[in-house]
Amino acid sequence: MRFLFLCLLLAAAPAAAQTFDTYGSFRDSLGVIVNLADAGARDTALRSLWNRLKAEGQVPFRHRDSVAFLHFEQETDVSIAGDFNRWSSNAWPAARMGDTWMWIREATFPTDARLDYKFVTNGGMTWSLDPANPRSQWGGFGPNSELRMPDYQPSRFVERVAGRANGSYSQNRAIASSALGYTVNYRVYTPPGYEAGLSNLPVVYVTDGHEYADDRLGSMRIVLDNLIGESLIVPTIAVFIDPRVGSDNRRGAQYIQNPDFASFVADELVPEVDATFRTWSHRDGRAILGTSLGGLNSAYFGAVRPETFRNIAIQSPSFSGRSWIFDLYRDEPVRDTRIHMTWGTINDVGPGAEQMASVMESKGYELATVTVNEGHSWGAWRALVDDAVVHFFPHGATLDRSADEAPKQAHLGAIYPNPSNGRVTITYVADRGGTISVDVHDVLGRKVESLSGGPTGPGEHQISWDVGHLAPGVYLVSMRAAGQPVRTRRLTVY
Repeated sequence: MRFLFLCLLLAAAPAAAQTFDTYGSFRDSLGVIVNLADAGARDTALRSLWNRLKAEGQVPFRHRDSVAFLHFEQETDVSIAGDFNRWSSNAWPAARMGDTWMWIREATFPTDARLDYKFVTNGGMTWSLDPANPRSQWGGFGPNSELRMPDYQPSRFVERVAGRANGSYSQNRAIASSALGYTVNYRVYTPPGYEAGLSNLPVVYVTDGHEYADDRLGSMRIVLDNLIGESLIVPTIAVFIDPRVGSDNRRGAQYIQNPDFASFVADELVPEVDATFRTWSHRDGRAILGTSLGGLNSAYFGAVRPETFRNIAIQSPSFSGRSWIFDLYRDEPVRDTRIHMTWGTINDVGPGAEQMASVMESKGYELATVTVNEGHSWGAWRALVDDAVVHFFPHGATLDRSADEAPKQAHLGAIYPNPSNGRVTITYVADRGGTISVDVHDVLGRKVESLSGGPTGPGEHQISWDVGHLAPGVYLVSMRAAGQPVRTRRLTVY
């Protein structure tokens, strides 16, 4: 009778309605089926339930904060790997239910969580999408299945809108970097209307640009099109910097405390972009955006290159275990930057991000944070791009461009000899009277010395400085005129 009643219930359920109102009723019904003694009846009832769950989009089955990952295949072993267990191939084994080929793994998550996962079978050798779940999200190694808990609200900005104007996306542009010693490729997004003469546009510089620009991953071009189309931001340019050099992805070398990469972006790429495109060529109109190691890099840029970037966008930053990045913000004077930091709560970078947020808040930084119940995934990052860009460049905001027209009082020239272990000469050109100063920082962003400038009248001037007392390494020499950064150059001490 219990089997007959269950089959009638499943057959009578309206197609648009969910079969189960509670997680307990789902679990009890599944238990009744797998414990049926008659193999034919058991198979018929189980397939009926399975087809109903798939038709309702309820694989995995979710109710409030409960979820059941279900795999209905003949396998010798099944595990679930995903954001929730750091993609371990064996940490979450599923259980085979009785004599059926239904496998189950139960869990609880926040009701608005969104997570990536895969099934792992054949002793960890085979990784596959969930064949009964049509939802997927691309990651750095291809597509994953996507779990959306009942209260998750997807971003409306990551999908193209029919009839909405799209920006333009350049072909690869190559720049031979003196700082890095190799050629870097980048591509540029210009907003709708740029060809008609839009000018004075803010610019977001994006690390891991090949992935942020990919519609399956970061979807950033789509996000910008939608934000501009809905008048949520001012028209904005994006520069997507590619870390790949041939077949070698150099993000690990570029993004971890690398003054050469900072010099490349600030001293080589930014001037080229400003000279080629109609940008708002001032620090207030520039942002640097990155995720994971790229988020670490964004924070580093905020500490060592604030004269170029005022707006610092940090997603899921890899701070943990890198005490130097905390020292940059804890031990140094507050820089005039605006910081937007986001991270997930489920096996993302929570402890490090929370520690940095505490440091920044205690120092008085202008900081905005967003946390989501997600993991270390492009599904989370793409849906948070709009938060950062709207924060920095909102539509209708009064963007002060007066600093663009103020004459610079000095221009930092050469430093020679360089490298050096003794006395060096720093040259600069003043175009009118005023006060200049020179600050020297190490690669951690810690100020090691301040120098007073020489004459400030029009013409070329020099400062003589003995570096013999400094430890060997790379230092950043920056000049300020009337309190505003003018230029930064690298000095190597041996």
